[in-house]
Amino acid sequence: MKTTVRTVAVALLAGLAALLFLTGCASGGSTAPAPPAPARVLSGDTAAKPATVDAPIGTPDHITIPDVGVDANVAPISDTGSEIDPPSNDDAYWWTQRGKPGSNDTVYLAGHTLDNGTGVFAAVQRSKPGEKITIDTSAGKRTYRITATAAYAKADLDRYDDVWAAVPGRLILVTCHLDNGAPTNDNFLVFATLIS
Repeated sequence: MKTTVRTVAVALLAGLAALLFLTGCASGGSTAPAPPAPARVLSGDTAAKPATVDAPIGTPDHITIPDVGVDANVAPISDTGSEIDPPSNDDAYWWTQRGKPGSNDTVYLAGHTLDNGTGVFAAVQRSKPGEKITIDTSAGKRTYRITATAAYAKADLDRYDDVWAAVPGRLILVTCHLDNGAPTNDNFLVFATLIS
């Protein structure tokens, strides 16, 4: 039997196609989604550490951060899909699907920071670890100590496991991130732990 260049080429291409097909089958035929861009920790440590303070569970209704001048009412907001867009620029909003202060889950408060530097949470971008946040609740005042600030990509925020872990006594403030007064594609997060 005479072997031609064409016969060898066809056999090699068939073998390569079979190898590529089997490789695709072995890996499920699809690629895993790329991991989210790493967060930029701006200060402190974002590692989740449960609070050791035991406090009665209460619904939040007011927030103050004296060191940066935040003093605002807190209103409830329900699940709004893939993003939380507070309906007012002047109030903070507590995400009701997650924890209440004193619970075994993380408490999330969201507020606006506008491009012109206004909005209820515009000043939180000056927050530093060690500063205190007070939340007035239906069960009394709760005091948190800021442990970290970080910027997370807005488009990937729901994919950061460290942000969404249920951590007793943890508070996370979420707002838009401004970099030197200019808007970005990031959210600015403040991490805090219940201390009293």
